[in-house]
Amino acid sequence: GPAARLARSRSGGYSSVEQLREVYGMRPENFEKIKPFCSTDLSLIRKMDVNKASIERLKNHPYLNFSKAKAIYEYRRKKIRLKSINDLKNLVELNADDLNKIEPYLSFE
Repeated sequence: GPAARLARSRSGGYSSVEQLREVYGMRPENFEKIKPFCSTDLSLIRKMDVNKASIERLKNHPYLNFSKAKAIYEYRRKKIRLKSINDLKNLVELNADDLNKIEPYLSFE
């Protein structure tokens, strides 16, 4: 539906079938029915370059908000260049769950 399309386009694509649980209105029983027929292709994910993305671009991702985006942006300014997701582990604004969710959507070019 439109909610699923919006979330998919804002995030850059689905990195796991489990993300369908997050679609607005998805009931657990419906998810279990459709899960066997779903798959993901990580090569189709549109990634954002974490070293170039503006706060605005970062905060528009469904797994980030303004404070998380600002923390990444400010850390990037201090550290100069982020090389991997590990560089973001020092940020108190991002927990392990945040990092796992956002990692497929970031590139560190």
